[in-house]
Parts: sequence; structure tokens; C-alpha cells
Amino acid sequence: MDNLFIGALVRASLCRKHGGTARQHYWNSGGYSRTFKPKARRFSSQVLVSLEEESYSGSNPDRETLISLVDEYPDYSASLEPPELIPSPGLAELQRPSVKNEPASPRIVRSARNEVERKAIEDLQNYLRNVSVSHETLFEKYQALPCPRPLFLKSNSIRKLLNRLSVLERKNVASMLRYLTVIEEIKAAGIRMTVSEWSTAIAFAGRCFSKVTATEVESALHLWKEMELDAKIKSSAATFNILFDIATKSGKFVLAEMILKEMKARGLAATRFTRVGEIYCCGLRGDGDGVRRTYKNLVDAGEIVDTTVLNCVIASLIRAGEPTAARHVFERMKQLSFSRKGLNPPPHQWREMRELGRTLHDAMKTRLSNPEFYQKAKRETSMAPDLRTFRILISHHTQQTGDIEQVIGLLGEMGQFEIPIHGSLFLTILKGFAMHGGQRYGSWTRDRLEGVWKAILQGLDEGVEDLYLGRWIAIYAIRAYGKCCGTNRTLEIWHEIQGRWQPKDGDEEWLKKRVSDVLEGRLSSLKD
Repeated sequence: MDNLFIGALVRASLCRKHGGTARQHYWNSGGYSRTFKPKARRFSSQVLVSLEEESYSGSNPDRETLISLVDEYPDYSASLEPPELIPSPGLAELQRPSVKNEPASPRIVRSARNEVERKAIEDLQNYLRNVSVSHETLFEKYQALPCPRPLFLKSNSIRKLLNRLSVLERKNVASMLRYLTVIEEIKAAGIRMTVSEWSTAIAFAGRCFSKVTATEVESALHLWKEMELDAKIKSSAATFNILFDIATKSGKFVLAEMILKEMKARGLAATRFTRVGEIYCCGLRGDGDGVRRTYKNLVDAGEIVDTTVLNCVIASLIRAGEPTAARHVFERMKQLSFSRKGLNPPPHQWREMRELGRTLHDAMKTRLSNPEFYQKAKRETSMAPDLRTFRILISHHTQQTGDIEQVIGLLGEMGQFEIPIHGSLFLTILKGFAMHGGQRYGSWTRDRLEGVWKAILQGLDEGVEDLYLGRWIAIYAIRAYGKCCGTNRTLEIWHEIQGRWQPKDGDEEWLKKRVSDVLEGRLSSLKD
């Protein structure tokens, strides 16, 4: 079993067949610009014979099939009355403004006053046309403009700049500061922004940290208030979806309900993102029946179910304390994917995932005017497990159940679905050793940890996607060895990390302190 565990990691991480090519999405529709070239998908015969025969037929699942993916238990909560909502002062002030979103009036763009200013403006325009330029470089070129900077740019250049700064895999403090700096200068220059740009600013204010607190909620509501009351810009459904997501992730469920209620009162229809957000909210509230109910509502509304939706259901059921039900959904996903052979796998790269979500949103939005495109999207959208599916389940077993045999099995299944290993999985597994290692007769043994560390080093040499020796891999490796091995071996790993790592400012001192804490704790436990 040890060899299987180590082999699964090493084969998945080092196989060039799996690691080199980004998989792409899907289907084409006449006149529709969001198209991708598909990559053929192959399953081994061993995978097909290892699963029971499935009763699903055809490539376009009907409503009953989709409902059966999740509907394991009866829903006893549908008849319960929702809790009475307590009005929020910040929300009440913004209810149903009488303003309309007016188009921006023409404005005069300032001309460069000398050659230096002309060159700065021209450089930014050239960089905006180059899609490979980083956000950091774009912002640096923007900062080189004469002040007040936005007045020297045409409106379409401002739109392009804000759009480029908003599209990224993960929001963080640096990206938030870049975007909001430009926004503040645009406001100071008296230039009108679009509702989309305001909504993006709200998203940055509320989602730039991994954990959303009351501070982020307050910042987001402040921007929303400024948008509607000062700038006279009326919120869109996307604005409310962002506010709902921020309120949900902060644990302010009453506020989240009020936001949805206000959205409905303004006549804004729920979208795909609204309904997936409701599933996620029920999971955070520990409401498993609510997860099933909101999923059923999504299906009944005609939304296209894809891997992202089912991943949300799985994660939400686990959060609600129903891991068995989550596993049930996972098994149904596998069975359904094998019965619908020939489909492209779910997209792997974050840009493709973002594009797919927007495409499915548009297909639903235009299903009456373009039913052929809607049916094609529904028929050809995959519901197969992807990297995130496995990451959710592996995280559950490494951080909650401590069942390493389940982790081994899931890693093996990733290979069956041709899903390449990802750096985040190594971190998740190291966390498992840090939490469950060091127990007598336990399964998280030193030998297994050594195998994982060997796979990590080989993955670093081979360039596994999103695997790099940063502070979190380093600290969890030290913690894992501190739990499973002696002080000497832990120090050896620390010296090995130091030989490979190029820390950012402050990271090395931060990690040295953590290493010292781990070693002191190890020595303390030996004395006891």
C-alpha cells in the first residue's frame, strides 16, 4: 500500500502525458465567439469495467437524472418558514433607488504637453494591446502618466485598463490596491464609471483576503452605497451576486437573505451565479436539506448543470456534515461521465473555467431566443469530476477524517480521469501528515511522508503546475516532519528547503520562527 501511495503521487506528478498540455473546452455555436478546440478524451478499459453498468441513456440528461445526482434524502425543510429578517440600516438606505443608469456624457481628453508625456501615454496604449503583459507592468505604465492620469486617457482605454486589471485567477491585497487606486483617480477626475466597474470594485474590496470578515463587508457596503447614492448608478444582478457572496462568506446570513430579497424586489432575476451561491450559503449554514433544495431549484429553473455546480454541492454537503451524501454525488458524477462518453473533459485552466461559466450563463439567458445554442450547451457540457472535485474530497480526508486509504484511492482515480497532479494537492497532503502523523500504529507514517517529500522534490524539478517552494509548503513540511520524524531529520529537511528556496522579504525570518516553534514543541514532547 505504501508503494501504491508513493507511486500514485510520483506517476501523476511526473508523467509528461498528463502534465504538459492545458485541456480546452468545448463546443461551438453558429455566430458565437466563445469557442475552443476540443481535446480527445480517452479512458482505459480497466476504468470502464471497474464501475457498475449505469442506467443513464443518451448524452443529454433529463431532469430526473440531474435531480438524482443529489437527491438522496427526503427534504423535510421545504415547509419551514424562513426566519424573520432584521432590517440593516446600510441596506435600507439603498432600497429601490429611483435613478437610472445613464450613458456617460462625452468628455475632452487632455493632450500630452511634452515628449515625455506623449511617450508615457503611447507606452500604456501599446501595453494594453498586448494581452501577455502582467498586471504589475500595466499598473507601472499607468503610474507613469502625468497627473491627473485618467484625464489623459480616452474612455475606451480606461475601460480596457480596468478590465485587464480585473481579470485574474485569485484576488489579493496587491491586485485590490492596483484596481482601487485607478478607481479612486477616475472618481477624482469626475469620470463616470460603468455598473460593471463599480461591481468589480466591490468584489475587490470584499474578496481580497482569504477570510472575509466584518471589515470587508463594511468596505463592500460602503462602495455600494457610494455607487448608488452618490454616483447614481443602479445595481445589476451581478452587483447583488457579489454582495450576497461577500455576506455569505463572512457568515452574515441574515444580511445575505436581505440582499437576495432586495434583488427580487427590484425585479432582477436570479442568475446561474445566484443559484450556485445559494447552494454554497446553505452549506456554510450547515443545512444539508437546503443544499438539496437549492440544487433542485437550480435544475427546475433550467440552469445547465456542469462540474462546477456539482463541486459546489459536494463541498456544501461536506460543510453541512453530510460527507456520505457528498460521496454519493461524486460516485454519480463518475457513473454519468462514463455513460456520456465522447464529451470533452471539464476545463482545467482558470481562464477556460471563467469563460465556460460565462458561456453557460449566456446560454441560459438567451435560451428563448436561441434554443439551439442552449440545447447544444446542455448536451455537450461535462459533469465529470475535475481537479477541484478531487481536491475537495482529499482535503476532507486529510483534514477531517484522517483516512489516508481514501486519499490513496482518490489519487489513483485522478490518474484514471487523466487529471494531472497539482501543487495544491501536495500542500493538502502535507497538512494531513502535520495533523495526523506521529501516532503509534497510525497510517500517516514516516515512510509515507518520505515518499511524498520525494515526489514534491521531483515535481519541483519537473515543473508540476502550481508547485513551488513557498512559505506554506515549507512550514507544513517542517510541521509534518516534526510530527512523524525526529528532530535531526526535521533539521535536515529545513536545511534542504533553505538550499532550494528563494524567500521573499520577511518570509525567511517568519519561517525560522515557525521552525523554532516546531522544534521546541518536539523537544518538549520528548521531555514529557
